[in-house]
Amino acid sequence: MTTLQPERQGTCWIVSMKYAPVMWNHARAFGQPLATAGQDVRYLLTESYQWMTGPNRGDIETIESPKTSNPLSSLARFLRRGGATQVRKAFTQSKPRLVIFVNFNQFVDRVVIREARRANPEVRIILLIHEPYTEDKRVYGRKRATLLYFYEKLTLGLARRADSLILPSRNAEETWQKHSGRLNRDTRMIPLPFVDESPSSEADRTHISFVGQIAHAHQKGLDLFLEMIECASATHPNLRFRVVTGDDTQALLNQVSAEGRERLEVITGSPLSDEAIHEALRSSLVVTILQRRVMQSGTLPVAMMNGTPVLVTGLNGLTQFVEDGKNGRVTALNSTAEERLDILQEMVSDLSNMSRAARRYYEDTFDSRNVAIHIPWLLGINENGTLSSLPIQE
Repeated sequence: MTTLQPERQGTCWIVSMKYAPVMWNHARAFGQPLATAGQDVRYLLTESYQWMTGPNRGDIETIESPKTSNPLSSLARFLRRGGATQVRKAFTQSKPRLVIFVNFNQFVDRVVIREARRANPEVRIILLIHEPYTEDKRVYGRKRATLLYFYEKLTLGLARRADSLILPSRNAEETWQKHSGRLNRDTRMIPLPFVDESPSSEADRTHISFVGQIAHAHQKGLDLFLEMIECASATHPNLRFRVVTGDDTQALLNQVSAEGRERLEVITGSPLSDEAIHEALRSSLVVTILQRRVMQSGTLPVAMMNGTPVLVTGLNGLTQFVEDGKNGRVTALNSTAEERLDILQEMVSDLSNMSRAARRYYEDTFDSRNVAIHIPWLLGINENGTLSSLPIQE
């Protein structure tokens, strides 16, 4: 067992100051293995997570963080409401040894890093960067392209304040190395970890499903999914479809014909609970992830957790994790709806084998227990058992 230097001991803090439901699973996926390894683990979250975490958990510090996409406005309100003081108090009571950010609230996180380094100048700061760079921003229009540009610049600025970075796929890692300029930071590819929450009981599998937010629908290939619904009425009448989302679906339903609606089930809720998502995935034949641009997908690991194979487009961030013909299938972005439906029919015919392969792949790749092998790196411990060099100073 590695003996840690006293001056580097303390609490491992897992931070998400921007609410996104899936981040609570990622936070626990890092926190639980660290706790199993004997580390003191605490979570710093916005109060929006309370409906998921439950009340009065002693290992969670919740802080009000405004629900706004404008990072400057978020920072101003955070400071006015005493957020910095709350963070300082939390880090004073539980001195940080390690701080992992599972997602970003760009300017608020700078305050958290500042307070962590004030509490312990030798604290280790790690960022999980989901989408490091968008190659062709023009397809999103001028406004969104401009926002993406500034977001990436802010991410670079945040990375300068960190010691190490986690990238969730080879594609994300290669993209980061290509576009991070002269910024030299230690990186590690760790596939998005998920705590195993799959139901213990089997469910009847009945639908082809799209799961996730329906904002930026074109990027997510939702039009390709709807296209299959319309085409299936004539060519694959046995296939049924499902949309699982926390968003308002009225605009989506307006795009579907009356005949298409007869074969479409919609599961929605605001918020949509993890239990509802898992039940929907568990009862799906296949989950479609027809993205036009993505570095990785959070839907893919959760589908495989539930033993559900996936149909994905041929993007590197997806195909790295799909063994074509085993735990899923890969289709070209320019494939026709009929071609995709034929693939889906083949997957349904081989569902028993593909389901077992999907579950095994989750266990080998995405299960949070796999984080255990990365714990020395997370803690900054070298292979010889010594601590790595002191952290970056702002």
